[in-house]
This record gives sequence, C-alpha cells and structure tokens, in this order.
Amino acid sequence: MRLNFLTILQTHAARYPLMQPQDYAKLLYQSEFGPRHLLAAPDNLKQEWQALSDSLSLPDTQPEVIGGGFCRFHLNSNYPPAAISLLNQLFQLTASQSQGNITGLQQKIEQLQKLPQTARLPDFQTWLANWRQQGYPPAHHSAIFRQAYKPHYRVLRSDYAGFFPALWACAQLAQTAPKNIIAALDGRCGSGKTNLAQLISQLLPASLCRVIHMDDFYLPVEKRPTDWLEQPGGNLDLARLQTEVIQPAKAGAPITYQPYNCQTASLQPARQLPPARLTIIEGSYALHPTLAPNYDLKIFLTVSPAEQAERLRVREGEYFPNFVRRWIPLEEQYLQKCNVTANADLIINTDQLF
Repeated sequence: MRLNFLTILQTHAARYPLMQPQDYAKLLYQSEFGPRHLLAAPDNLKQEWQALSDSLSLPDTQPEVIGGGFCRFHLNSNYPPAAISLLNQLFQLTASQSQGNITGLQQKIEQLQKLPQTARLPDFQTWLANWRQQGYPPAHHSAIFRQAYKPHYRVLRSDYAGFFPALWACAQLAQTAPKNIIAALDGRCGSGKTNLAQLISQLLPASLCRVIHMDDFYLPVEKRPTDWLEQPGGNLDLARLQTEVIQPAKAGAPITYQPYNCQTASLQPARQLPPARLTIIEGSYALHPTLAPNYDLKIFLTVSPAEQAERLRVREGEYFPNFVRRWIPLEEQYLQKCNVTANADLIINTDQLF
C-alpha cells in the first residue's frame, strides 16, 4: 500500500501532537531532499548510538515513512555498535542519491496547509512565511519536540531501512562466521529480491560476498520433465546448482558455472567467481527443500497481491499477463507445498519500501 503525503502528515501529527512549525518543516524538507545537505557534514553517529539505553523513550523503533521514498530509521540499542558502520554506509548512499527540488517542497507545503493541527498553532503561518523568505533552508527540531520525544534517527531510503535486518545479518555472517556461509534470498516475484541482492553486493566487498542468481539455472525446455508444471521448481536445474555452486561454496573454492540465457535458450560461456566467505543464492525457488538444508541463513521477501501487480505491470509491460496466468500461480503453489515461509529465518514485507 502506498501512502499519499497527506496521510503521512496525519500519521506524524497524531504520533507527535507537540510538533511545532519547524518540526513540520523538517519533515517536509527530509521528505523532499532526504539527508542530502548532510553529505559532507561530520556525523556523531557513534557517540549518539553508544549513548542509547534501554530506557530511551522512543515512540516506535520501526522505520517511519516520511514520503519521497525516505523514512526515519530510529537508532536502536538492540543492535550492537558494530552495526554503526553499516548504518553509516546506508546513510551516505542515501545522501549521495537524494535529489528533490523546491517545486516538490512547495507541493508538500500545500498538503501541509490542509492539516487541521497546523491551524491550531498560532505562529504557524508567520513561521512558514519566514521560512519561504529565507529560501527554505534545512529546519531543525524544536526544543519542545526534542524534550518530549528525544529523537534519535537517521533519514534513509525506505528500502535501505526495511532491508536493514537482512543486510545486518549478511554483514555479520560475512565478517565474523568461523566457516564458509551460504544464504538463500527467496521471495514472491516483484518483492525486491534482486534489489536486495544488488545492495548486499554494493555494501560488502567481493572478497567477502558473492551472489548467484537462480535465473542462471533454468532448465532448457527440452530437458524439463513432462509434468514440470506440477513440480515446484520443475523448470530449474537444481542438480547443476548443487554441483557447480553449493559444493564449491561450502569448500571455500572458486565457483565456475554456465549461466542459462532464457532469450537464446542456451548456456552461456562459463563464469568464474573467486572464493568468498558468504555465498548468497538469490531468486524464486532458492528455498526449495532440495536446497534448504545447505543454508546457514534463509531470507524471504513478501509483497501484497495489489502491490505485486502494480510493480509487475511496470516492470513486465506486455508480458504482465503471463505472470498472472502462469508464474504467480506456480510460485504460490511452491510456497504452499513446500511450506517456505515457515522455514525462513527472516521475513520482510516490502510493500512500502519502494
């Protein structure tokens, strides 16, 4: 479900009833520009994180959607200090990719003017006029807001924040596991599996992590069993995946395999990946029962039918009906028959992440 900005404003107004004009302005600014203005600024994240305590009064430690593809990621003392490095990486990536413009900010101001709570603030219009006259500089939380709600957060892209538990689990395994690790990243089509795999590859060096895609192990049509439509994953060469990827991954050896090209219906020239502590197998059917016993970490991404359809319409265009008729039903059949979600270590709903 995608939230319109007025709904986001209403949610924040209800959660933080003591918001002042500048607190609303800060929310608008972050929603439009993200943390771009802080890209070159020194950050006290380490000191702030270390100062957190279990008694810290946070309204919600879950990421808060603020619009524009951003969220507020609350610092959480449940994560150890080692997670600071990962959060810093995600914050820097968010800041470097943030765009936004004054027109977008002014449109958000128009939405803000519809919020009944702002009409009860006696100096709201005056503050807003002064902010406009100054050219809409970055705003800071009011003393009232800081005193009442003790905000400790960083603005991140919503998908980065939503993926944080999976990113942290993979980073921990890659950096501290005493043996070679294999992780699976499965999920419904359109749930963001490839996005998450790409982000992990971006954050972790190749010496620590390599990603293998299930799409590279399709079976040519002539080699599929006659009843492949009734067999979960019947269109995949799971035996070749075991031999070419899983066995060498366990041994800490290089991986050499021939990716399958669906467009040409043929195997491509061999590809070799150097040894890495963590091997991630990404794609639908990655958690197939034939493969599942090999994994040290099982991640599953899910998405609601409505959001899935909206994403796939955009991504697949004219091929979208094929997903409705064949691929989604086959996938759902696999998830039911193999009880996939019940065996996952980590499940992430990505409805509001993109």
